Amino acid sequence: MVTFARALDERDWETYANTYTEDGVFAINGLIEMAGRDTIRAKTSSEQGLGAYQGTWHLSSNHCITIDGDTATLRSYLLGVHMLSTRTRDHADGAGWHDCDVVRTAERWRFSKVRISEVWHAGRALAHVPPSA
Repeated sequence: MVTFARALDERDWETYANTYTEDGVFAINGLIEMAGRDTIRAKTSSEQGLGAYQGTWHLSSNHCITIDGDTATLRSYLLGVHMLSTRTRDHADGAGWHDCDVVRTAERWRFSKVRISEVWHAGRALAHVPPSA
């Protein structure tokens, strides 16, 4: 989870994508769903994704991990700050939690599914997240 967040904020899209299995899935509140490591990398880095922001800071805490052999589940709290310009008060924020399915591969543990449940927003609207119905 730390590598996942750090790679996003450093715009290291390759490292971020490699936290997933080849067929990994990323979803936000049922509004966004991406499947496959290459798709996740391309869409996240695009101007319709996190590439649209001047900078981001993704923080996670209160990690709860349950390991069952070569699979695991992980839940952690999430706070994401998204800078819209170089003005420090011009930002869009979201918070909630991650619920993740994780599998042990030959190289390391990887996400097979990351589900984000955003429960509150502050500042301006998050450009990469469509408004809920």
